[in-house]
Amino acid sequence: MTPLELAGGAPEINMPDTKISVREVFGLDSDLEVPAFSQATELVPDLDPTYVFDHDTTMAILAALLLTAVLWFRDIMEQVNQLISNRLPRD
Repeated sequence: MTPLELAGGAPEINMPDTKISVREVFGLDSDLEVPAFSQATELVPDLDPTYVFDHDTTMAILAALLLTAVLWFRDIMEQVNQLISNRLPRD
């Protein structure tokens, strides 16, 4: 049985399915790669080729998003582990 089966399943969550280069996408002098979605939804605005990203602001936002993703993933894994341990047979 998989961990998700032991946990009773999980809701479907759209997760980033690719990585993008900050240098290529935002035009910033950085080797950072960040998670991204390969397909846009109706929530994604049209690209504006004339927009120039501010380096410091964009890097701060990307760093905060990466940290949030790491903390969110850690929290999810803790919850899954707790659900699994609650369903394991007791001696």
